[in-house]
Amino acid sequence: MPAKQLEVHAKYACPRRDVTCGLCAETVAYEEMDDHKARTCPIRTVLCPNDKCYKRLPLNQMQRHAEHECRKRLARCLQGCGMEMPIKRLEKHMSERCGLRYVDCSLGCGLQLRAKDEWNHVENLCVRRYASGFKTGQPDLQESTTVATSPTNDT
Repeated sequence: MPAKQLEVHAKYACPRRDVTCGLCAETVAYEEMDDHKARTCPIRTVLCPNDKCYKRLPLNQMQRHAEHECRKRLARCLQGCGMEMPIKRLEKHMSERCGLRYVDCSLGCGLQLRAKDEWNHVENLCVRRYASGFKTGQPDLQESTTVATSPTNDT
């Protein structure tokens, strides 16, 4: 091959020539460029790994998005119940549904307790359980003050 043709081949046609990646500016052999852009380029575009998030970002920005910004990322309840859910449902879970959230006694005794323990407290422990009429099976105040009378026979 003549020198001029060899120079043109090496510069423009050779599959082993060095080329610069347009994304990361790394020098890569021309024949490896497609693989580089698809698998190893640190700035290649990737899909968010979180379920139902279809955002595409450069790889070097994806970790921050997936772990801190993505609205579809999973988060664990901070109150200790162990539930894991999408971050957008976490606030409602912790304020309204978590059994380990703190609630005020529904009878108004002033005690704050875990939501999962409220029924037992109200049913068995609360000092106001009888005053409120909540406790079933307790005698009504009017019934306990009436005197039982028996029918008389006037024959």
